[in-house]
Amino acid sequence: MNSYLRTILSYLIAVLILVVVACAFLAPQFSGKMLQGEGIQNAAMSQEADQYYKKNGEFTRWSNSMFSGMPTYVTYGGGKAGLVDFYNSVLKGLRNDTVGYFLLFLLSTFLGFIFLGVGPWLALMGALAAGFATTHIGILEAAHNSKLASSSFTILAIAGIYRVFKQDYLVGGLAFALALALSLGGGHPQMTYYFLLASGVCSLFLIFGLARLKKWNDIGKGIMILVIGAGLALGANLYQTVTVRSFSADTMRGGAILSSAAAKGQSASISESSEAGLGFQYAMQWSDGLRDLLAMVIPGAVGGSNIEKVGDNKKISSLLRERGIQPQPFLPMYWGSLTFTGSPDYMGAI
Repeated sequence: MNSYLRTILSYLIAVLILVVVACAFLAPQFSGKMLQGEGIQNAAMSQEADQYYKKNGEFTRWSNSMFSGMPTYVTYGGGKAGLVDFYNSVLKGLRNDTVGYFLLFLLSTFLGFIFLGVGPWLALMGALAAGFATTHIGILEAAHNSKLASSSFTILAIAGIYRVFKQDYLVGGLAFALALALSLGGGHPQMTYYFLLASGVCSLFLIFGLARLKKWNDIGKGIMILVIGAGLALGANLYQTVTVRSFSADTMRGGAILSSAAAKGQSASISESSEAGLGFQYAMQWSDGLRDLLAMVIPGAVGGSNIEKVGDNKKISSLLRERGIQPQPFLPMYWGSLTFTGSPDYMGAI
């Protein structure tokens, strides 16, 4: 076997390992079981629209099943046209369930490391490490599939930016444009926003390095390529971006339409909306506090889940009985800054 075929085989074996790991980790999915969020919450969101489609043979564009009513293009509406949805479907192994979204994350992260110039085995380890970070397992448990999908392409985008500022304009530009287009196609703008923040920080470091060498032309070309790539990515998702943007103006994200003064001697409640959009305190409710940041590198720094399974732990049962509390199989074991969480964002021990 020549070296070229050996190299191709190593990549194929690495991809096969990722597929096997994803399928083994979520094996119950293949016997008809599903996570509660995926099976109950997601079905409830689209049930009315789904029944309408089955009865009339066409899609409705409005549903009363979500909040006080909302367009179905956010939660239901059949397959989306275009290459963005096609590539997302391929990376998910043509599965629109938890296995598919986890596979999407693993394969896209693997692809990102490859574009960074990492070999297949190191890229394999990187993809597995990222995929099994507790924050991503928590996302799976909560069935926030679109959140996982939109964040799946961060490494690929950073790899594209890196190659652009290393004067590999074609490959880098295509990688960045593809990553941003697929992230937008995932349908979770908040995660795409974080994706762009990470990309911006990476770009600043690379621009600073070129500026020290006075390579102004390379900086200008790199920025131009990235702007063009961002335009192409936005254009590929224009149908979704424009419709969601239009709808958001009539939601709590479009600003407050009512206001109330706090009663005398009482502090004002956290406002869900401000004049320009979401109220700042409301929007930051799910941002990690300083204690939660410790949990990224120190396991158990803020405990575990707010519904941690303790089973028949004798020590915990004994302590509860001493305080006159009946032992429970699940207990709140999280004491961080968030209201509640399924898993603190642990990324790796010091």
